[in-house]
This record gives sequence, structure tokens and C-alpha cells, in this order.
Amino acid sequence: MKKKLFVFFLAIFVGVILALPALKIYIPETNPQIVDLFVLQTGVFKNLENAIESQKNISNSIIYQDQNQYRILVGASLSEENLQKIEQVLLEDNIHYYKKKLSVQVDSELFYKYNLMLEKTKDKEAIVLLNKKMLEKMMEL
Repeated sequence: MKKKLFVFFLAIFVGVILALPALKIYIPETNPQIVDLFVLQTGVFKNLENAIESQKNISNSIIYQDQNQYRILVGASLSEENLQKIEQVLLEDNIHYYKKKLSVQVDSELFYKYNLMLEKTKDKEAIVLLNKKMLEKMMEL
């Protein structure tokens, strides 16, 4: 029994050691840089509590702190063309916003990949998901 357990754990250990180089291919390194993003903003607040209260009514939004202001963002893209796709979805959901250009620190490589995927799709669900991922990534850095 002990011999079988030893062989089992040895096999797992060898498998993990052999898999580590392959995992580096799939685990993206963050590349934070300052980039200009086109964003869709529903409001800006000086008080975080007011921003949180306003955000409760808006799904797939984030509160982004910019200096001493809290912005409720519902869309983000590296290009204005892709931002228009997000705008169509928001208009269908009757969400009112205004456009703004922000310089933010994000993983630029990952944002370029999301932007490329957004450029290639016309599917509403994919647009919503990609937009949500971009907003989430803004909050990570």
C-alpha cells in the first residue's frame, strides 16, 4: 500500500514539474501601461457612497476612482469604433451615458486582445462579456 502511495505522489510531482513550463505559456504576464481609453460614463461623484448608491441600478458597471472623483463606467474600449458596439447595447437597455477619454493604467496587451475580439464580433452577448471583462481588468490595477 505504501509503495502504491509513493508511486502515486511521485507521479503527481513529476507531472507538476513537467507542466510548469507549459503553464507559463497560458499564464499571461501583466504589462501595466498608461493607455488612452474611450469610456462610457453614467455619472461622476465626489462621494463614494453616492456613487455606490447610483451604481446599484446599473448592471455591468464599475466605480473607477480618478483623483478625488468616483466615476461610474459602463463601457471601455481602445477604439471609438468598438465603443459604438457597446453603445448600441447600452441604448437597447435604455442606459444613458456620455463619452469620455481617460488615461488609465491597464494591462495593455490584454486590452489589445479584448479590443481585437470586440472588433471581430457582432454578437450582443459577446460584446457584453468583453466589455464586462475590460471593466473588470480596469479595477485590477
